[in-house]
Amino acid sequence: MTTQPERLHHLLDRLLRDVLLPEEREQLAGAVRLLQARVNDQNGAADVAVRAVRLMNEAGAQRDAAEARVRELETKVARLTPNRTRYADIITTTYPALRYAADDIADHLARALETPPEATR
Repeated sequence: MTTQPERLHHLLDRLLRDVLLPEEREQLAGAVRLLQARVNDQNGAADVAVRAVRLMNEAGAQRDAAEARVRELETKVARLTPNRTRYADIITTTYPALRYAADDIADHLARALETPPEATR
């Protein structure tokens, strides 16, 4: 009994010598179809792998951009928080009736002005 590669080589040799029997032609055609199916499967798997790598690269780029944006926003929050607190203090000191809205007003002022407040007293 011969192995599949040996049998395939034997059939190819007979094909090249033009002495292939009809039964051997069917065997060779079946072997070629099987090999073609394997190649197609491998090509499909390779395409999936390439798409997966591209998606991972895109996701990495999006993650990097998001992390940069988070750092940018954290820097902005750190810069605005002292101003916001100072605005809230100035508002509640100057207008005690606005103490419940002072935080919201201070948020808006800090974002709008983005400059340190001047003391009113």
